[in-house]
Amino acid sequence: MKIAIPKYDINIGSQRIPFFVYKNLLEKYYSVEFVGYDEIKESNIVFVYSGFKNINTLIAKNKKAKFIMFKPHLEIPIACSDTSLIKRLLTFIFYFFKIRFNNEKKNQIENNSLADLLICDTPRISRFFSSRGYKTVYCALIDNFDNKIISSRNNLDCNKDVFNILFIGNLSHFNSNIANLIRAISVSNLKNKYNVVINCLSGKSKNNKIFYKKNKISINYIEYNDFNLSELLINCDLGWVPNSYPLSSLINNNFIKAIFCGGTQYYDIFNLQKFSSNAGRCLIFAQYGIPFLTHPNEETSFTFNFLNNYSFYESEKELAYHLENFSSKSYRNKVKEILFSNFNYEKFAIREVGKLYNAINITTKK
Repeated sequence: MKIAIPKYDINIGSQRIPFFVYKNLLEKYYSVEFVGYDEIKESNIVFVYSGFKNINTLIAKNKKAKFIMFKPHLEIPIACSDTSLIKRLLTFIFYFFKIRFNNEKKNQIENNSLADLLICDTPRISRFFSSRGYKTVYCALIDNFDNKIISSRNNLDCNKDVFNILFIGNLSHFNSNIANLIRAISVSNLKNKYNVVINCLSGKSKNNKIFYKKNKISINYIEYNDFNLSELLINCDLGWVPNSYPLSSLINNNFIKAIFCGGTQYYDIFNLQKFSSNAGRCLIFAQYGIPFLTHPNEETSFTFNFLNNYSFYESEKELAYHLENFSSKSYRNKVKEILFSNFNYEKFAIREVGKLYNAINITTKK
C-alpha cells in the first residue's frame, strides 16, 4: 500500500495527527509506504486534508487512487470569542458576509462527495456524515508519546509553591472559558495554597507574554511547538479541557426553557458545545498520567468513564469543587494512579490505527 500525503504544518494538530502521528503508527504496525504528492501517480491511496481547495486537481493526476479525507467537517467561525458584545456583533457581520461570498463551504462539500472515505475524529461527526450517505470511520485524535516526559515528571520537586494548569488548543476556545476558570480558582482553596499559573499553549501565542496577573493567578500565552509542549507537560499539575461555551443568563432561564426550548424541568441544562467537541486534549494529559478537568461529551464520557467523579464538570460551581480537591497533592496522585491503571496509550493507539488501516483496506478493495 503506497500512500501519498501533502506537505503539512506539524504545529497544527489537525494536520500533525493524520500526516505525522497516524503516519508513524501505520508505518510501525503495517506494511505501508508514504510518499509526497509529487509521486501521487504511483500511489493507490491519497490522504487529503479538509483545507485542500479542490480535490479534483488530485484526482486528475491519479484517477485509480482512493482518496481519504481527514477532518471532513469545516469549522466556519461566526463571531470572535471576545467578551465585548460590540466586538462580537461587528465580527458577526464580518463573518456573515465572508461566508456568504466565498466558496469555502461549497468546496468542502464537493471535496467530501469526491472522497472515498471520510476520517472523522469524533463519533458525532462520523454519525453526521454517515447519515448523509458518506463512508466514514471514527479515529480518535491521538498524539505523540514521549517516555522522557513521564520520567521527567517523576523527578519533579513536590514542594513547589506554583500550581501549573495547562490548556492546549484554540485560542478562541480558551478566551470563551477563561473567565469561568479564574472565578472558580478565586473561590477555591487552590489560590490560598499556591501561586496559580495558567499556561495557554496555542498556535497564536501573543508573543509568549504574561497578559494577566492578579491575586496570585497569572496567564501565560505560549506558542505551540514540540519543545514547549514537552516542557509544559513535564511541569503540569492539572490539564484543563473546556468543551462547552458559557451561556448568558438572558438565555439560560426558565422562561426561555419552557417557551422556546420545550424544557419541562427546573434543573434542565442548556449546553452550547462545539460540533467537533472531542477528547483529543484529554488524551494528551491521560497518556502521561496528568489529571485533567473537562466538560463531558460523548467521546470523553466513553473513553474516560472511570473519571466520572474526578474530571467532569458542567458548571462553575462544579469546576470550583474539583479545583478544591485537586489542591491536594495526595488527591492528584490518586487520580494519576487511576489514569495509569485504566488508560494505556499504546493499546489505545494500536486500536485506533487498526481502525484506520482496516477502513482504508476495505476501501481499496471496492
